[in-house]
Amino acid sequence: MSSKFQRQLYDGTDCLASALMLNCCQFGCFIRNVPTAEYSMDNSDWMSQLRKANPSIQLRDVVIPGTHDSATFTFSKTKLFSAAGLTQNVDIYQQLSRGARYLDVRVASSPSGETTVYHGFLQGGKFSDVLSQITRFLEENPQEFIVLDIVQEYGRTFHEDKRVEMFHNLVKTFGDKLWKKNDRNELLATKLVDLDKQVVIVMNNRIYNFEHEGVQYTEKHVDQEFGLFSAQRWMRSKWHNTRDIPQLFEWNVDEVKKYGTQRDTFLNNQFVLTPGVGGVNDVLNLLVGKLSLRPVSFASKLYQQDQLDDFLRKQSDQPWNIIMLDYIDLAPALISFLISLNFSKKLTVTKAAVHAGMGDSIDVTSLAQSFVKRGKVLYLTDIKKDFRLDFDEGKLTIAYKLGRDYRILDVDFDESTEILVGEYSQNSGVLVHIDTEHKPKGVYSGGTIVEDKKAAAANGTVLEYTASADDVQFSIVR
Repeated sequence: MSSKFQRQLYDGTDCLASALMLNCCQFGCFIRNVPTAEYSMDNSDWMSQLRKANPSIQLRDVVIPGTHDSATFTFSKTKLFSAAGLTQNVDIYQQLSRGARYLDVRVASSPSGETTVYHGFLQGGKFSDVLSQITRFLEENPQEFIVLDIVQEYGRTFHEDKRVEMFHNLVKTFGDKLWKKNDRNELLATKLVDLDKQVVIVMNNRIYNFEHEGVQYTEKHVDQEFGLFSAQRWMRSKWHNTRDIPQLFEWNVDEVKKYGTQRDTFLNNQFVLTPGVGGVNDVLNLLVGKLSLRPVSFASKLYQQDQLDDFLRKQSDQPWNIIMLDYIDLAPALISFLISLNFSKKLTVTKAAVHAGMGDSIDVTSLAQSFVKRGKVLYLTDIKKDFRLDFDEGKLTIAYKLGRDYRILDVDFDESTEILVGEYSQNSGVLVHIDTEHKPKGVYSGGTIVEDKKAAAANGTVLEYTASADDVQFSIVR
């Protein structure tokens, strides 16, 4: 089954799965697991690569993808109203492998007394299993760093003895990997290349202020005894409680403009839409599926190519820190774009052209140049819209300079293709490095450099280049 067909299937069935008249118990059926845009990249070691590529970057300046209610993947989809509580398709290990470095884990005591994942009244798997997946990832990727945010789920009981047990288990689990010094300024000012720890743990204040076996577990005691810190002191994180996309964008921009330059705490921008019921009309719409209680329905709309991807591209110069998302697997290109913003090599698009399969190529150089963000990464979220084309499919050819290297990339595209070009991210396609020293002149065609125009292939964009001492000039032959 093709990705395109799967996307169409999920788009067509979301209304039915959301309708209370048909799925009154909101079982977790038809939960979308296919991204709205085609892109694939392993982000397991992006911080390791960043240490080498941008050794002067401080932790406070790193753009960090994160996941909301990270452990809800443990919910059984056959539980009542599971679809209303699910916010992630993939497990913690996979979220980290896809690029998340902030995790939001909600816990409480289960009826049997175990420390367990919760979201509202929905109970998931064991917290110890979550820790095992984090530990596995950190052991496999020793230069990655994670912010782990542990929250006692609102309205749920968390027994005092189990809280103490959790404190001890966290310290035992992470050992020397754990940042235990209560100095957030020092941590945030640390250059990534100098960071010798792998995890910092912050906790919601509901976890503190109780007595167990004669000991008062205040915030100060837990900090000094265990090296576990108050999330309210270490991080600004505002839940916007809206299902309106423009409002979500506006409020997050207000947040980052107001607090992004205050460099003494982490800033967590929550790009999460919250299902809700506001009146009789909402109830009627829920019955027929025009409105949904399912976070996946809202995430699917948020991740359309002209929504969050385009918004964060436009706002890429803001001082973002943590960006928290539902369903990280549905936004692979966006995650790689956010990571790419951290890298340092300058990117210059020298020539860009689109070919539709017949006729001459269309020069889109100036438009492509306008989508290079922070001078580091080209991000095209919707090629037809970005280049003002009247066709959906074709071949994009980009000649560019990255650092000191000149390259040409050919990518076949359709309506679901997103393009990333930069030091870190690179679409799959035909990539050619231009050896200007040995071939100061040449013609690019069909993934190869030929001597003259007569040898160029008939189909696709043909570029001619001439190298000088300090520059390479490209022109479109056809």
